[in-house]
Amino acid sequence: DDGTVLRLTRQERALILQLTQQPNRLVTRRMLLESLGDAGGELGERNIDYLINRLRKRLGDDARTPRFIATQYGEGYVWVATP
Repeated sequence: DDGTVLRLTRQERALILQLTQQPNRLVTRRMLLESLGDAGGELGERNIDYLINRLRKRLGDDARTPRFIATQYGEGYVWVATP
């Protein structure tokens, strides 16, 4: 909101890209893992939760009253803002 430029990690950029390409649609944790290119299977679904929480902090988003990323418990995440 204040014009601050955010520098995102490669993983954060991959997540935000995946979410914003499908606004208002459920993106499962598995889909997000695939967008990270985790061919070796080193990351798990809990890593996605950690990365989403970190991304929310950077964006100033609150999980309880989301402006950007809403949680669909047990399923995944939804980009709720206009991309």
